[in-house]
Amino acid sequence: SDNELANLTLGFEVADERSSAVRYVANMTFAFDPGRVRNFLMQTGVPFAETRSLPVLIIPVLDGSNGPLLWEEGNAFRTAWSRVSIDPGLVPVVVPYADIADVRELTTTQAMSGDEAALASIAERYGARDAAVVVAEPRSGGSVGLSVRRIGPSGSGSTMTETVSGSGADGAAYDAAVRRAVAMLEDRWKSDNLIQGGLESRVTVTVPIDSMRRWLAIREAL
Repeated sequence: SDNELANLTLGFEVADERSSAVRYVANMTFAFDPGRVRNFLMQTGVPFAETRSLPVLIIPVLDGSNGPLLWEEGNAFRTAWSRVSIDPGLVPVVVPYADIADVRELTTTQAMSGDEAALASIAERYGARDAAVVVAEPRSGGSVGLSVRRIGPSGSGSTMTETVSGSGADGAAYDAAVRRAVAMLEDRWKSDNLIQGGLESRVTVTVPIDSMRRWLAIREAL
């Protein structure tokens, strides 16, 4: 309801206002209270995820008629990753530079086979925890077969696959594949980190207490 939404909202900002005799246009940014939103979702039984992943390094492979390409100039899929604007979410992604250090550290064969040691090494150099091998396979009709596999200390998951269609300008299908790959990583992360009300778990915690004031503060927080 309107009252519930008002209770969840901290405030809003208005920017880029434009008006004419027949219309008014502006960008509005709303800020929500995290605690109240969390409580609302718990009370209504809606599962949600709020834990943010450490950065993931994207390894974009184009598997076309000439075989798989990674660092080569003809990899239009890697170019799309550098071109497309990606909104920050629960899974921040890092796109490699494709410089000489990358070429030396990871081969196309290692990427396609999911070589954990090589992928961990290049991910660490970029300050990422895991790597995601994202393979785009051009298909007839302008569509792209997409496969995504996250590999690293967080756990090597199964390969996610989809077919992405694109039309219009050159590279539109690859741009769409980039956005879909990010969404697939986000969806998998959310499903693995869902919080759901009503599920009971037990956590043992040791807290040092050096004064009565400290104990009362801890008790109040609990």
